[in-house]
Amino acid sequence: MSRSLFQLPKTPLRPGTTLIEASAGTGKTFTLAGLFLRLLLEEGVSHRQLLIVTYTEAATAELRGRIRARLAEAQVAFAEDAAPEDALFIALRDRLGSRDPDFRHARATIGQALIGFDETPIYTIHGFCQRVLHDRAFESGSLFDVELITDPRPLLDELVGDWWRQSFAESPASPGDRLASAHAGFALSSGLSPEALRKLLNETQRHPGLRLEAGATAADLPALLTRLDLLFVEAADVFAANQSALRALFGDAADWATKDYHKDAAMDAAFASFAACFQSTGGADDFKVFSHFTVQQLEAHTSRTRKKNPHQTPRHRFFELCEAITETQHQLRGAWLLSFHEWAGAELARRKRDRKLQTFDDLLTRLDDTLRGPGGDALAGLVGKQYTAALIDEFQDTDPVQWRIFHRLFGGPDQRLFLIGDPK
Repeated sequence: MSRSLFQLPKTPLRPGTTLIEASAGTGKTFTLAGLFLRLLLEEGVSHRQLLIVTYTEAATAELRGRIRARLAEAQVAFAEDAAPEDALFIALRDRLGSRDPDFRHARATIGQALIGFDETPIYTIHGFCQRVLHDRAFESGSLFDVELITDPRPLLDELVGDWWRQSFAESPASPGDRLASAHAGFALSSGLSPEALRKLLNETQRHPGLRLEAGATAADLPALLTRLDLLFVEAADVFAANQSALRALFGDAADWATKDYHKDAAMDAAFASFAACFQSTGGADDFKVFSHFTVQQLEAHTSRTRKKNPHQTPRHRFFELCEAITETQHQLRGAWLLSFHEWAGAELARRKRDRKLQTFDDLLTRLDDTLRGPGGDALAGLVGKQYTAALIDEFQDTDPVQWRIFHRLFGGPDQRLFLIGDPK
Protein backbone atom coordinates (compact mmCIF):
# COMPACT_ATOMS: atom_id res chain seq x y z
CA MET A 1 0.00 0.00 0.00
CA SER A 2 1.62 3.25 -1.14
CA ARG A 3 1.54 6.27 1.15
CA SER A 4 0.40 9.69 -0.09
CA LEU A 5 -1.64 12.69 1.01
CA PHE A 6 -5.35 11.98 0.58
CA GLN A 7 -7.22 14.96 -0.82
CA LEU A 8 -10.95 14.42 -0.59
CA PRO A 9 -11.95 16.56 -3.63
CA LYS A 10 -9.57 14.94 -6.12
CA THR A 11 -7.70 11.81 -4.99
CA PRO A 12 -8.82 8.97 -7.31
CA LEU A 13 -11.02 6.35 -5.67
CA ARG A 14 -9.34 3.34 -7.22
CA PRO A 15 -10.29 -0.27 -6.39
CA GLY A 16 -8.28 -1.78 -3.56
CA THR A 17 -7.71 -0.93 0.08
CA THR A 18 -7.19 2.70 1.12
CA LEU A 19 -6.16 3.72 4.64
CA ILE A 20 -7.05 7.30 5.52
CA GLU A 21 -5.45 8.62 8.71
CA ALA A 22 -7.40 11.43 10.33
CA SER A 23 -7.10 12.56 13.94
CA ALA A 24 -10.13 13.50 15.97
CA GLY A 25 -11.27 17.01 15.20
CA THR A 26 -9.69 17.08 11.73
CA GLY A 27 -12.85 16.35 9.75
CA LYS A 28 -12.87 12.54 9.84
CA THR A 29 -16.66 12.31 9.65
CA PHE A 30 -16.67 15.04 6.99
CA THR A 31 -14.22 12.95 4.95
CA LEU A 32 -16.33 9.83 5.34
CA ALA A 33 -19.46 11.66 4.21
CA GLY A 34 -17.51 13.08 1.25
CA LEU A 35 -16.34 9.60 0.26
CA PHE A 36 -19.93 8.42 0.34
CA LEU A 37 -20.96 11.26 -1.97
CA ARG A 38 -18.08 10.72 -4.42
CA LEU A 39 -18.73 6.97 -4.67
CA LEU A 40 -22.40 7.71 -5.24
CA LEU A 41 -21.91 10.32 -7.99
CA GLU A 42 -18.56 9.50 -9.60
CA GLU A 43 -18.48 5.73 -9.39
CA GLY A 44 -22.22 5.09 -9.72
CA VAL A 45 -22.40 3.01 -6.54
CA SER A 46 -25.94 2.72 -5.19
CA HIS A 47 -26.48 4.00 -1.66
CA ARG A 48 -27.79 0.51 -0.85
CA GLN A 49 -24.41 -0.96 -1.79
CA LEU A 50 -22.30 1.50 0.21
CA LEU A 51 -21.56 -0.24 3.49
CA ILE A 52 -20.46 1.92 6.41
CA VAL A 53 -19.28 0.27 9.63
CA THR A 54 -18.47 1.98 12.92
CA TYR A 55 -18.19 0.82 16.53
CA THR A 56 -21.01 2.29 18.63
CA GLU A 57 -24.71 2.96 18.23
CA ALA A 58 -24.05 6.63 18.97
CA ALA A 59 -21.47 6.84 16.18
CA THR A 60 -23.90 5.08 13.83
CA ALA A 61 -26.60 7.66 14.57
CA GLU A 62 -24.13 10.53 14.10
CA LEU A 63 -22.95 9.18 10.75
CA ARG A 64 -26.50 8.77 9.52
CA GLY A 65 -27.26 12.37 10.40
CA ARG A 66 -24.06 13.79 8.91
CA ILE A 67 -24.30 11.85 5.64
CA ARG A 68 -27.97 12.71 5.18
CA ALA A 69 -27.17 16.38 5.79
CA ARG A 70 -24.31 16.23 3.29
CA LEU A 71 -26.63 14.75 0.68
CA ALA A 72 -29.10 17.58 1.27
CA GLU A 73 -26.30 20.12 0.80
CA ALA A 74 -25.25 18.37 -2.41
CA GLN A 75 -28.80 18.53 -3.71
CA VAL A 76 -28.68 22.32 -3.44
CA ALA A 77 -25.14 22.49 -4.86
CA PHE A 78 -26.18 20.64 -8.03
CA ALA A 79 -29.01 22.93 -8.95
CA GLU A 80 -28.44 24.29 -12.49
CA ASP A 81 -27.82 27.86 -11.39
CA ALA A 82 -25.95 26.99 -8.18
CA ALA A 83 -22.50 28.41 -7.47
CA PRO A 84 -21.20 26.36 -4.55
CA GLU A 85 -18.20 27.48 -2.55
CA ASP A 86 -17.50 24.05 -1.07
CA ALA A 87 -14.30 22.61 -2.62
CA LEU A 88 -15.75 19.12 -2.90
CA PHE A 89 -18.92 20.29 -4.66
CA ILE A 90 -16.89 22.47 -7.05
CA ALA A 91 -14.63 19.55 -7.95
CA LEU A 92 -17.58 17.20 -8.41
CA ARG A 93 -19.40 19.65 -10.68
CA ASP A 94 -16.27 20.10 -12.79
CA ARG A 95 -15.76 16.36 -13.23
CA LEU A 96 -19.41 15.43 -13.76
CA GLY A 97 -20.26 18.36 -16.01
CA SER A 98 -18.73 16.83 -19.14
CA ARG A 99 -21.06 13.83 -19.07
CA ASP A 100 -24.00 15.38 -17.24
CA PRO A 101 -24.05 19.07 -18.31
CA ASP A 102 -27.30 20.03 -16.59
CA PHE A 103 -26.66 17.69 -13.62
CA ARG A 104 -30.02 15.99 -14.02
CA HIS A 105 -28.54 12.57 -13.40
CA ALA A 106 -26.61 13.80 -10.36
CA ARG A 107 -29.72 15.42 -8.87
CA ALA A 108 -31.75 12.27 -9.55
CA THR A 109 -29.10 10.10 -7.89
CA ILE A 110 -28.94 12.36 -4.83
CA GLY A 111 -32.74 12.52 -4.66
CA GLN A 112 -33.06 8.73 -4.77
CA ALA A 113 -30.42 8.39 -2.06
CA LEU A 114 -32.28 10.88 0.17
CA ILE A 115 -35.65 9.21 -0.37
CA GLY A 116 -34.27 5.74 0.30
CA PHE A 117 -31.64 6.81 2.82
CA ASP A 118 -33.03 4.54 5.56
CA GLU A 119 -31.97 1.62 3.37
CA THR A 120 -28.34 2.73 3.45
CA PRO A 121 -26.37 -0.01 5.29
CA ILE A 122 -24.79 1.87 8.21
CA TYR A 123 -24.08 -0.55 11.06
CA THR A 124 -21.99 -1.16 14.11
CA ILE A 125 -19.46 -3.93 13.58
CA HIS A 126 -21.61 -6.30 15.64
CA GLY A 127 -24.77 -5.24 13.82
CA PHE A 128 -23.10 -5.93 10.48
CA CYS A 129 -21.95 -9.40 11.54
CA GLN A 130 -25.40 -10.20 12.90
CA ARG A 131 -26.98 -9.11 9.62
CA VAL A 132 -24.64 -11.26 7.52
CA LEU A 133 -25.15 -14.32 9.73
CA HIS A 134 -28.93 -13.86 9.72
CA ASP A 135 -29.32 -13.09 6.03
CA ARG A 136 -26.95 -15.89 5.04
CA ALA A 137 -27.98 -18.42 7.66
CA PHE A 138 -27.62 -21.37 5.30
CA GLU A 139 -24.07 -20.47 4.27
CA SER A 140 -23.01 -19.58 7.83
CA GLY A 141 -24.83 -22.41 9.59
CA SER A 142 -26.43 -19.95 12.02
CA LEU A 143 -29.38 -20.91 14.21
CA PHE A 144 -32.49 -18.75 14.37
CA ASP A 145 -33.54 -19.57 17.94
CA VAL A 146 -30.43 -18.20 19.66
CA GLU A 147 -30.84 -15.30 22.10
CA LEU A 148 -28.39 -12.42 21.76
CA ILE A 149 -27.34 -11.17 25.18
CA THR A 150 -26.08 -7.61 25.18
CA ASP A 151 -24.41 -7.86 28.59
CA PRO A 152 -22.41 -11.07 29.13
CA ARG A 153 -21.09 -9.98 32.53
CA PRO A 154 -23.47 -12.10 34.65
CA LEU A 155 -22.53 -15.21 32.66
CA LEU A 156 -18.80 -14.47 32.94
CA ASP A 157 -19.12 -13.74 36.66
CA GLU A 158 -20.90 -17.06 37.06
CA LEU A 159 -17.99 -18.88 35.44
CA VAL A 160 -15.37 -17.12 37.57
CA GLY A 161 -17.32 -17.84 40.76
CA ASP A 162 -17.78 -21.50 39.91
CA TRP A 163 -14.10 -22.04 39.10
CA TRP A 164 -12.95 -20.22 42.23
CA ARG A 165 -15.20 -22.31 44.48
CA GLN A 166 -14.17 -25.55 42.80
CA SER A 167 -10.49 -24.67 43.03
CA PHE A 168 -10.36 -23.30 46.56
CA ALA A 169 -13.53 -23.45 48.65
CA GLU A 170 -14.19 -27.01 47.42
CA SER A 171 -10.56 -28.07 46.94
CA PRO A 172 -9.45 -31.65 47.72
CA ALA A 173 -8.27 -30.39 51.08
CA SER A 174 -11.11 -30.32 53.57
CA PRO A 175 -12.88 -26.94 53.66
CA GLY A 176 -11.60 -24.80 56.48
CA ASP A 177 -8.37 -26.69 57.11
CA ARG A 178 -4.98 -25.02 56.79
CA LEU A 179 -4.17 -26.49 53.35
CA ALA A 180 -7.38 -25.22 51.77
CA SER A 181 -6.73 -21.83 53.34
CA ALA A 182 -3.14 -21.89 52.10
CA HIS A 183 -4.18 -22.60 48.51
CA ALA A 184 -6.45 -19.56 48.44
CA GLY A 185 -3.95 -17.44 50.34
CA PHE A 186 -1.07 -18.18 48.00
CA ALA A 187 -3.30 -17.61 44.97
CA LEU A 188 -4.51 -14.24 46.24
CA SER A 189 -1.04 -13.11 47.32
CA SER A 190 0.31 -13.85 43.83
CA GLY A 191 -2.28 -11.55 42.26
CA LEU A 192 -4.68 -14.31 41.28
CA SER A 193 -8.17 -13.26 42.35
CA PRO A 194 -11.74 -13.42 41.00
CA GLU A 195 -11.28 -9.87 39.72
CA ALA A 196 -8.06 -10.79 37.91
CA LEU A 197 -9.70 -13.86 36.37
CA ARG A 198 -12.63 -11.73 35.26
CA LYS A 199 -10.27 -9.38 33.42
CA LEU A 200 -8.49 -12.32 31.81
CA LEU A 201 -11.82 -13.78 30.66
CA ASN A 202 -12.80 -10.43 29.19
CA GLU A 203 -9.55 -10.27 27.20
CA THR A 204 -9.80 -13.82 25.91
CA GLN A 205 -13.38 -13.17 24.79
CA ARG A 206 -12.35 -10.02 22.93
CA HIS A 207 -9.24 -11.69 21.49
CA PRO A 208 -10.06 -15.38 20.95
CA GLY A 209 -6.67 -16.04 19.39
CA LEU A 210 -4.85 -14.91 22.54
CA ARG A 211 -2.31 -17.47 23.76
CA LEU A 212 -1.27 -17.69 27.40
CA GLU A 213 2.25 -18.73 28.26
CA ALA A 214 3.43 -19.60 31.74
CA GLY A 215 6.18 -21.50 33.48
CA ALA A 216 3.84 -24.45 34.03
CA THR A 217 0.85 -26.07 32.36
CA ALA A 218 -2.63 -26.88 33.58
CA ALA A 219 -1.59 -30.53 33.66
CA ASP A 220 1.11 -29.66 36.23
CA LEU A 221 -1.46 -28.35 38.71
CA PRO A 222 -2.05 -31.53 40.81
CA ALA A 223 1.68 -32.20 41.26
CA LEU A 224 2.38 -28.57 42.14
CA LEU A 225 -0.42 -28.50 44.71
CA THR A 226 0.91 -31.67 46.29
CA ARG A 227 4.40 -30.15 46.43
CA LEU A 228 3.04 -26.94 47.97
CA ASP A 229 1.13 -28.92 50.61
CA LEU A 230 4.21 -30.90 51.63
CA LEU A 231 6.37 -27.78 51.82
CA PHE A 232 3.73 -25.83 53.73
CA VAL A 233 3.20 -28.58 56.32
CA GLU A 234 6.94 -28.93 56.87
CA ALA A 235 7.35 -25.13 57.12
CA ALA A 236 4.57 -24.99 59.72
CA ASP A 237 6.25 -27.69 61.80
CA VAL A 238 9.69 -26.06 61.56
CA PHE A 239 8.24 -22.66 62.44
CA ALA A 240 6.39 -24.03 65.48
CA ALA A 241 9.54 -25.75 66.80
CA ASN A 242 11.93 -22.86 66.10
CA GLN A 243 9.87 -19.66 66.23
CA SER A 244 11.81 -18.05 69.08
CA ALA A 245 15.21 -18.92 67.62
CA LEU A 246 14.18 -17.66 64.18
CA ARG A 247 12.85 -14.41 65.60
CA ALA A 248 16.11 -13.83 67.47
CA LEU A 249 17.96 -13.64 64.13
CA PHE A 250 16.14 -10.43 63.22
CA GLY A 251 15.28 -7.07 64.70
CA ASP A 252 17.19 -4.20 66.26
CA ALA A 253 20.10 -6.41 67.35
CA ALA A 254 20.62 -8.02 63.93
CA ASP A 255 23.68 -6.12 62.75
CA TRP A 256 23.95 -8.37 59.68
CA ALA A 257 20.70 -7.12 58.17
CA THR A 258 19.62 -4.10 56.15
CA LYS A 259 16.24 -2.43 55.69
CA ASP A 260 13.28 -3.90 57.59
CA TYR A 261 15.12 -7.04 58.66
CA HIS A 262 16.78 -5.14 61.53
CA LYS A 263 13.59 -3.42 62.72
CA ASP A 264 11.73 -5.06 65.60
CA ALA A 265 8.34 -3.65 64.64
CA ALA A 266 8.57 -4.90 61.05
CA MET A 267 9.78 -8.34 62.16
CA ASP A 268 7.05 -8.66 64.78
CA ALA A 269 4.50 -8.02 62.02
CA ALA A 270 6.21 -10.51 59.68
CA PHE A 271 6.25 -13.30 62.26
CA ALA A 272 2.63 -12.57 63.10
CA SER A 273 1.85 -13.08 59.40
CA PHE A 274 3.64 -16.44 59.44
CA ALA A 275 1.61 -17.52 62.46
CA ALA A 276 -1.64 -16.38 60.83
CA CYS A 277 -0.88 -18.35 57.65
CA PHE A 278 -0.09 -21.53 59.57
CA GLN A 279 -3.21 -21.11 61.75
CA SER A 280 -5.54 -20.59 58.74
CA THR A 281 -6.35 -16.99 59.65
CA GLY A 282 -4.01 -15.25 57.21
CA GLY A 283 -5.14 -13.01 54.39
CA ALA A 284 -3.55 -12.33 51.02
CA ASP A 285 -1.07 -9.81 52.45
CA ASP A 286 0.03 -12.29 55.13
CA PHE A 287 0.93 -14.93 52.55
CA LYS A 288 3.34 -12.51 50.86
CA VAL A 289 5.64 -12.93 53.84
CA PHE A 290 7.15 -16.17 52.50
CA SER A 291 8.74 -14.36 49.55
CA HIS A 292 10.52 -11.96 51.94
CA PHE A 293 12.31 -14.74 53.82
CA THR A 294 13.82 -16.76 51.00
CA VAL A 295 17.55 -17.52 51.01
CA GLN A 296 17.95 -15.20 48.05
CA GLN A 297 16.18 -12.29 49.73
CA LEU A 298 18.12 -12.63 52.96
CA GLU A 299 21.42 -12.71 51.09
CA ALA A 300 20.39 -9.59 49.16
CA HIS A 301 19.71 -7.78 52.44
CA THR A 302 22.87 -8.80 54.27
CA SER A 303 25.06 -5.82 55.17
CA ARG A 304 28.34 -5.63 53.22
CA THR A 305 29.88 -2.77 55.18
CA ARG A 306 32.67 -4.85 56.79
CA LYS A 307 35.57 -5.89 54.58
CA LYS A 308 37.16 -7.96 57.34
CA ASN A 309 34.97 -10.60 58.92
CA PRO A 310 31.97 -9.74 56.69
CA HIS A 311 28.50 -10.37 58.02
CA GLN A 312 27.11 -13.81 57.39
CA THR A 313 23.59 -14.40 56.16
CA PRO A 314 21.73 -16.56 58.68
CA ARG A 315 21.06 -20.10 57.51
CA HIS A 316 18.09 -22.24 58.47
CA ARG A 317 15.88 -24.94 56.99
CA PHE A 318 12.91 -22.58 57.36
CA PHE A 319 14.42 -20.09 54.88
CA GLU A 320 15.04 -22.89 52.39
CA LEU A 321 11.40 -23.87 52.73
CA CYS A 322 10.31 -20.25 52.16
CA GLU A 323 12.33 -20.22 48.96
CA ALA A 324 10.90 -23.52 47.74
CA ILE A 325 7.36 -22.37 48.59
CA THR A 326 7.86 -19.10 46.72
CA GLU A 327 9.18 -20.88 43.63
CA THR A 328 6.27 -23.33 43.72
CA GLN A 329 3.80 -20.49 44.20
CA HIS A 330 5.15 -18.79 41.07
CA GLN A 331 4.70 -21.97 39.05
CA LEU A 332 1.27 -22.52 40.54
CA ARG A 333 0.09 -19.10 39.48
CA GLY A 334 0.80 -19.99 35.85
CA ALA A 335 -0.83 -23.41 36.22
CA TRP A 336 -3.90 -21.90 37.86
CA LEU A 337 -4.26 -19.30 35.09
CA LEU A 338 -3.93 -21.88 32.33
CA SER A 339 -6.30 -24.23 34.13
CA PHE A 340 -8.90 -21.48 34.37
CA HIS A 341 -8.33 -20.43 30.77
CA GLU A 342 -8.88 -23.94 29.43
CA TRP A 343 -11.82 -24.73 31.71
CA ALA A 344 -13.57 -21.39 31.15
CA GLY A 345 -13.23 -21.59 27.36
CA ALA A 346 -14.84 -25.03 27.17
CA GLU A 347 -17.41 -24.37 29.89
CA LEU A 348 -18.52 -21.01 28.48
CA ALA A 349 -19.09 -22.58 25.07
CA ARG A 350 -21.08 -25.44 26.65
CA ARG A 351 -23.30 -23.15 28.74
CA LYS A 352 -24.03 -20.84 25.81
CA ARG A 353 -24.85 -23.82 23.65
CA ASP A 354 -27.11 -25.42 26.26
CA ARG A 355 -28.89 -22.13 27.01
CA LYS A 356 -28.98 -21.06 23.34
CA LEU A 357 -27.17 -17.80 24.02
CA GLN A 358 -24.69 -15.75 22.05
CA THR A 359 -22.84 -12.51 22.76
CA PHE A 360 -21.69 -9.67 20.55
CA ASP A 361 -18.21 -11.18 20.51
CA ASP A 362 -19.71 -14.48 19.34
CA LEU A 363 -21.08 -12.70 16.28
CA LEU A 364 -17.55 -11.73 15.29
CA THR A 365 -15.95 -15.09 15.97
CA ARG A 366 -18.80 -17.00 14.30
CA LEU A 367 -18.51 -14.95 11.11
CA ASP A 368 -14.71 -15.16 11.19
CA ASP A 369 -14.81 -18.93 11.63
CA THR A 370 -17.35 -19.29 8.82
CA LEU A 371 -15.28 -17.19 6.43
CA ARG A 372 -12.22 -19.33 7.17
CA GLY A 373 -14.19 -22.55 6.87
CA PRO A 374 -15.32 -24.66 3.88
CA GLY A 375 -18.18 -22.31 3.00
CA GLY A 376 -16.11 -19.16 3.37
CA ASP A 377 -15.61 -18.51 -0.34
CA ALA A 378 -19.32 -18.77 -1.09
CA LEU A 379 -20.28 -16.47 1.77
CA ALA A 380 -17.59 -13.91 0.90
CA GLY A 381 -18.75 -13.92 -2.70
CA LEU A 382 -22.37 -13.26 -1.78
CA VAL A 383 -21.49 -10.43 0.60
CA GLY A 384 -19.04 -8.96 -1.92
CA LYS A 385 -21.82 -8.76 -4.51
CA GLN A 386 -24.17 -7.15 -2.03
CA TYR A 387 -21.76 -4.30 -1.15
CA THR A 388 -19.70 -2.58 -3.84
CA ALA A 389 -17.68 -0.51 -1.37
CA ALA A 390 -17.07 -0.62 2.38
CA LEU A 391 -16.09 2.34 4.58
CA ILE A 392 -14.77 1.36 8.01
CA ASP A 393 -14.88 4.15 10.59
CA GLU A 394 -12.64 4.25 13.71
CA PHE A 395 -10.34 1.69 12.11
CA GLN A 396 -7.75 2.16 14.86
CA ASP A 397 -10.05 0.18 17.18
CA THR A 398 -10.10 -2.84 14.87
CA ASP A 399 -8.77 -6.06 16.38
CA PRO A 400 -7.30 -9.01 14.43
CA VAL A 401 -10.65 -10.84 14.19
CA GLN A 402 -12.43 -7.77 12.83
CA TRP A 403 -9.62 -7.07 10.35
CA ARG A 404 -9.75 -10.64 9.04
CA ILE A 405 -13.48 -10.23 8.42
CA PHE A 406 -13.13 -6.92 6.57
CA HIS A 407 -10.15 -8.09 4.54
CA ARG A 408 -11.79 -11.39 3.63
CA LEU A 409 -15.02 -9.73 2.50
CA PHE A 410 -13.75 -6.53 0.90
CA GLY A 411 -9.99 -6.86 0.45
CA GLY A 412 -10.02 -8.14 -3.11
CA PRO A 413 -8.21 -6.17 -5.84
CA ASP A 414 -11.49 -5.30 -7.60
CA GLN A 415 -13.27 -4.14 -4.44
CA ARG A 416 -13.12 -0.82 -2.63
CA LEU A 417 -12.28 -0.88 1.06
CA PHE A 418 -11.69 2.44 2.85
CA LEU A 419 -10.26 2.39 6.37
CA ILE A 420 -10.66 5.67 8.22
CA GLY A 421 -9.01 6.02 11.59
CA ASP A 422 -7.00 8.08 14.05
CA PRO A 423 -3.27 7.18 13.87
CA LYS A 424 -2.87 8.25 17.50
